[in-house]
Amino acid sequence: MALAPGDILRLKQGSTFPWQKQLVTVLADGTVTPLDLTGKTVKIKMTHARSGAVVLNGTSAAADVTITDVALGKIAFTLTPTILNLVGAHQVTWDVNGTPYPFENYDVVEVEGALPSA
Repeated sequence: MALAPGDILRLKQGSTFPWQKQLVTVLADGTVTPLDLTGKTVKIKMTHARSGAVVLNGTSAAADVTITDVALGKIAFTLTPTILNLVGAHQVTWDVNGTPYPFENYDVVEVEGALPSA
């Protein structure tokens, strides 16, 4: 599933989700173009919005993101049950060679509590 910056992704606590995303840049004239990832490294950082707890640190090896299309800025990352353990809203930024993305807002992952077992 691809999200635009600022969209909300709602997932069940403890689930696994293969996240695919395209990083883009908005030019001064409003044109949206893919972010060229040639020679770049992308990492993810995910923080629980209410508590400030860092769920996934963008500097750790676990935060490594797979670049699936360099020229079109396409990336993939799997959110695991360990990452999706803390219920509530999470702010997500992508680090591209030390520069946070998106620049003006966050992607949001909303982790909803698992249904009670019957």
